[in-house]
Amino acid sequence: MFIDRYVTLHTDEIADYWAQHSAASVRPSRLQLQMEMIPDVLPLDAQFGVDRPIFVPDALFPVMFAQPEELEDDRRFHTYALLDAAKVPALPEMLAVSGLEHRCLFKGSSYEKLKDAAPWIVRLEDDNRFTRNLFTRSDTPWHLWDAEPGLYLRSRGTLDQIWQHLRKFTRVRDEAGKWFYFRFWEIDCLIDYIGFAEKHNHSDLRPLFGFDAMDSTSPLVQNYMNRNQNTVRTCTVTHISADNAGIPARIDIPILRFLALRSHARSFVDSYYIGQDARPDAPALQGAKEFCTALVQKYHSYGFKSRYHLGSFVYWALALNGDFETRLPNLQIHIHQTDADPNDRFVLMARQIKHVFGSRVRNYRGYGS
Repeated sequence: MFIDRYVTLHTDEIADYWAQHSAASVRPSRLQLQMEMIPDVLPLDAQFGVDRPIFVPDALFPVMFAQPEELEDDRRFHTYALLDAAKVPALPEMLAVSGLEHRCLFKGSSYEKLKDAAPWIVRLEDDNRFTRNLFTRSDTPWHLWDAEPGLYLRSRGTLDQIWQHLRKFTRVRDEAGKWFYFRFWEIDCLIDYIGFAEKHNHSDLRPLFGFDAMDSTSPLVQNYMNRNQNTVRTCTVTHISADNAGIPARIDIPILRFLALRSHARSFVDSYYIGQDARPDAPALQGAKEFCTALVQKYHSYGFKSRYHLGSFVYWALALNGDFETRLPNLQIHIHQTDADPNDRFVLMARQIKHVFGSRVRNYRGYGS
């Protein structure tokens, strides 16, 4: 298992690539966010025989459905869910009979081809059965807690306004001009992106929150929320500048690529230990994931940006209990030689690893290596 001192040692050594390449020191703050975590959220049960069933866990009501005091009726916050039909069989049919206002983010031919795996926006209402089902766990297929079907947000805007806003981000274009789908409604995807970019002041995030048509100093989306198992993370706007003319709806592709690599590394940790005789307990497994996340960020900052390279470093760390650099000090030469081709540097590092550790360690071959 990973030893705490290794995690601390290597995490503290990380050179922050994003801080080096951001404009944090020169760009004024135009958006202020509050990131919060709500742990230990328990699902609702089926509530059979309950006269007045609750529709959301008590821990989530304040952030998802409560209204600020002295708020005019026409400025009340609505709660929306952006749900992934790929995770919920027959989601379009469920929404059709829910009595709730809803709409697919895709349209035209994309809607016809992908509606059963597409994102759907729905305005949730309290005391509605579908709303309650989102937060209920049971063996029935319409109780959706275990499906973790999507993202939640709060806004004063109408469903059509939210639909128009979110559609701007369903497809993004990379540096080469190639378009691809951005599945920001998946678990942790958008919150990870916002949190990482905001921490490093690397991108103007205002377009993700939009602007209230009736109040230029307020965002269209007040907050985003997502749930991963029993933990809910929220990202709330506390200030947004009114200087919003001509801001394009842009997603930072290098950050997306890095976060995808980091997520892949965490998933690989699970896959690696499935094949081991002794699977670590939950705290040790989480420690291994945090270590490997830090490892990916460290080596990414030194120019190793392919899944094969980073996956191999993670594999070496797992196979050698987290400590391969200190056992082979000469590796530091190749790690820090950032003016050399990363493929050449990796080959030299892999040769040293193989020479010293032999069959105990091999290079990354995908999940289950």
